Amino acid sequence: MSKIELIRKSFVVQTQLNGGVNIAHYNAKHVFIVLENELDYNTVWTQQRMTIEGKLMRIQAWTPNFLPEEETPIVPIWVLLPRLPGHCFMKEFITFLLESVGKVLYLDTSSTKRTRASMAKKAID
Repeated sequence: MSKIELIRKSFVVQTQLNGGVNIAHYNAKHVFIVLENELDYNTVWTQQRMTIEGKLMRIQAWTPNFLPEEETPIVPIWVLLPRLPGHCFMKEFITFLLESVGKVLYLDTSSTKRTRASMAKKAID
């Protein structure tokens, strides 16, 4: 089995995706991961790291100015929104609410699935 096939298999097992995924080799240190739906995107982003074949894999969003030889300057910071009313848990509303603080990267899985009603949790850069 090729290394990319091992990465694909391990990734799918660890993330338990609801939709499809395309994983493509970029170079010796990078792969591109394209997810079919936003729920899977949020699930993967909340993990931020995973181990594949005993090696740590850091997950980061692709940007148009991606340079594989440079480390990313983006460091996600989690913002908690306690006692947010239930009807405000929509990504669009929370993005609007936090746009003055920073660019919203993703909403955590508990907030997306509304399994923690006490607060919403959003990562920003």
